[in-house]
Amino acid sequence: MQEVNSKVPAKLAAIIARALEKDRERRYQSATEISADLSAIGLSKPVRSSRALRFGAVAVALVVAALAVAWFYWRAHSVALAPNDTLVLADVANQTTDAVFDDAVNTALRVEFEQTPFFTTLSPDKVYGTMAALKHPLTQKITPELGREICLRTNSRAVIASSIADAGNHYRVELEGLDCQSGKILAVTRLDSPTRDQIIHTFGTAAEQLRGKLGEPRSSVQEFSKPLEIATSSSPEALQLLAEGFRHHFARDDLAVSYYQRAIDTDPKLALAYLAMAARYSNRGESAAAKSTVQKAFELRDRLAGSARFLAQTLYYDIGTGELEKSLPIYQHWTQMFPLDVTARSNFSTTLRYLGRPDESVVQAREAVRLAPAVSSYFNYLFSLILANQTKEARVAYDDAQSHGIDGEDLHYLRGLIAFLESDAAERKREFDRAAGKNPDSTAFVGEADADAYYGKFRDARALYKIAIEAARKAGSLDNATSLSIQLAVQEAEAGNLANARQFIQDASAQSQYRRLRLRLAFVLARTGDVTQARQVVGAVDEELPLSTLVQNYSLPSIRAAIDLQNADAAAAIQELRAAEPYELAYPEDFNSLTPAYVRGLACLQMGNGKLAAAEFQKVIDHPGIVGRSVLGAMARLQLGRSLAMSGDSAAARKSYNAFLALWKDADPDVPAYKEAKAELSKLR
Repeated sequence: MQEVNSKVPAKLAAIIARALEKDRERRYQSATEISADLSAIGLSKPVRSSRALRFGAVAVALVVAALAVAWFYWRAHSVALAPNDTLVLADVANQTTDAVFDDAVNTALRVEFEQTPFFTTLSPDKVYGTMAALKHPLTQKITPELGREICLRTNSRAVIASSIADAGNHYRVELEGLDCQSGKILAVTRLDSPTRDQIIHTFGTAAEQLRGKLGEPRSSVQEFSKPLEIATSSSPEALQLLAEGFRHHFARDDLAVSYYQRAIDTDPKLALAYLAMAARYSNRGESAAAKSTVQKAFELRDRLAGSARFLAQTLYYDIGTGELEKSLPIYQHWTQMFPLDVTARSNFSTTLRYLGRPDESVVQAREAVRLAPAVSSYFNYLFSLILANQTKEARVAYDDAQSHGIDGEDLHYLRGLIAFLESDAAERKREFDRAAGKNPDSTAFVGEADADAYYGKFRDARALYKIAIEAARKAGSLDNATSLSIQLAVQEAEAGNLANARQFIQDASAQSQYRRLRLRLAFVLARTGDVTQARQVVGAVDEELPLSTLVQNYSLPSIRAAIDLQNADAAAAIQELRAAEPYELAYPEDFNSLTPAYVRGLACLQMGNGKLAAAEFQKVIDHPGIVGRSVLGAMARLQLGRSLAMSGDSAAARKSYNAFLALWKDADPDVPAYKEAKAELSKLR
């Protein structure tokens, strides 16, 4: 027994440590497992003597009692935050004379705490929004005291405070977790950094320790703890430049790219800078530059941690190669690992929308709005609802955004679109008047011009487009002016105004750096008969983006089919469009509105198959949310009438012709489509 008694304290300590760790792992230990633990250290080993058996039983009872006391004591005095508890990151208290540490440490620590899915860090937009609501200047340093105010206002759980100070020839690094409700210190870590270039590494190590002390299971800390100097940079100067780039990026300032480049020059392996630069280029529509930088971020993806790694992978497929379907399983994994990540939800929603899966897009967009109600998340949500033909729900969502003070030009554009789809003339006028008095080259203003074209009022549409184009030129946005010219040309061409369409595109360059302009231009070139130039654009884009899902399966087949129609080869057009069949509800940026179905319908008409043609035009009519204010929505009714007449159903044909003419009751009398419709209906009667 002496042997047993002498070993009990050490063994007891081991059992207690193991029990505590298992509790922190959120696992419950059954009686069988406890017995196995005791057996493993010899406390339940069978003995022959009944006296020994009694003493063994007493020893086991003492151990179990001690375990219970220790467990209850630990539960009463330990700190264990729950999974997904929200943390507010305060700015570092820099007690050195090196001002670079301010931005460097703040940037690094955000990356550190965002790489784990166990906690959630309060996003910068919510932080600054809360500061504004609390009447604090946005330039104010977020001290632990202000962090606690923000924490309480947002119902977050804890504040992470950090500091760095000189300690002789070393640096003293300290991290604290502060309880929001009481302000008490929940946990603290202190470490020394021997040199300046090890400071980021030291902060990472201290943060890992703090995460464990705050309740993150050891397995989670081990899995989501990429060394901070790898996930970011060991260079404080590079991180300072990166932080400055972020500021300009969020302000939509083009200086962001120059700061990202300077950060990369300082540390060529700073993957975060490449990733941010790719996103900025993409937002500006510079597809070639975005593609090259996202390629570099993808190559360095092993240096990225948490959501940043997922972002690099999905952006590589979304804006790099264009292989959207390859990004879907990555988004699914991302949202499973980081279910509260707004970027994951928003980007997933956008990709699903592009691929023609609006119902699934709505699910992701709705969750993004719940997590972070903002202009961008509401825009994604409203747009997805519209594409899914849920205009009533979209109107309710818009009103909800307004009730929370969330407003923006993009939302007003969608409100005007909702009014158009619901035939709400009064609301359309309100939105148009607002845009006309504020920004005549805005999407809201141009949307009303497209509505005029939809109803056959091309004179009014041209007048509005002229105002918008001039406004874009005065603002120095030549590509926007070119885009508007091509957009009007597409509307004119489909209504038969070929001379006007050619006039609007004569100055448009097929060599524009913006792919969406080139593809849209190629389509209108094909529809107006300039097949030679259309083929040149098709060849260039095909060589540039051989893997792009929507370019290869939506845009290029539509353009090639339009060329085939000009050559009176309807069979070739239908064959070309087979690749587009799974993607007809897609919504690429260059042109959309179920264009493959519409062109296939034209090919069926050219072949004399009215029944098949009618089915294609009916697809267009059945999806008004996707078609929007494109003149294809009105023209599909005219083409449906022609298809039904060809198939011998005169009564149904007359109904479709009348539906078209009802839409075009105020149309310009000289529009070719209008004159043809009236003449054809007269013959049917």
